[in-house]
Amino acid sequence: MTAPVYQRETSSFDRVLGFLDAIYAFAVTLLVLNIDVTSSDAWSSIEAFFTQGMGGQLLGFLISFVVIVAFWRRNHEILADFTGLDSTTITWNIVVAGLIIFIPFTTQGISDPHTDELPLPTAVYAANIALAVIAHSIMLQVAARRGLLIKPLNRHQLRARALDSLGAPLVFLVSIPVAYLADGNTAKLCWLTLLIVGPLGARLVRRVDRTQASG
Repeated sequence: MTAPVYQRETSSFDRVLGFLDAIYAFAVTLLVLNIDVTSSDAWSSIEAFFTQGMGGQLLGFLISFVVIVAFWRRNHEILADFTGLDSTTITWNIVVAGLIIFIPFTTQGISDPHTDELPLPTAVYAANIALAVIAHSIMLQVAARRGLLIKPLNRHQLRARALDSLGAPLVFLVSIPVAYLADGNTAKLCWLTLLIVGPLGARLVRRVDRTQASG
């Protein structure tokens, strides 16, 4: 028996999207719970506010806010190219959503002033993001191979997208040994290389798409 496919423009497809959107929104909302003013003295001045650990907490909030919103936007871009959703692609979307909803917890470790320099919180956060990116990439690859894309992708295009999706996980995974060799805050600086790796991967995808279109 063939598994049902929830076609685009149906209520079933919209319900799946609504459910996923709610998860992303909930994850973003949970981030604010990690911000904790440990002392009333922190409100005495701007200097005290940032020197008593609030700066790190706000930075952690900002990093994870950008990460979750980026995942949400990317998810919408990918699903906009779907003709429908079947049980397998829905399962992979749920796997991604589960890793996204875990981000507020791992954010607490990298933003708490008592733990932000420790290697383990940074390693757990890095692994969390790396796995989420990989799962997101697998979801697209699975959908393409199951014929669920409006514009089918050939093997060259799929390979380019797979290579593009490996950039972020590699950056985050490389930061893990850095965290143990140095400290958590030093490892976080490795994440800035995403500003270079991200555009390079996107350029590769555009180049391959142009080549395939002209060929």
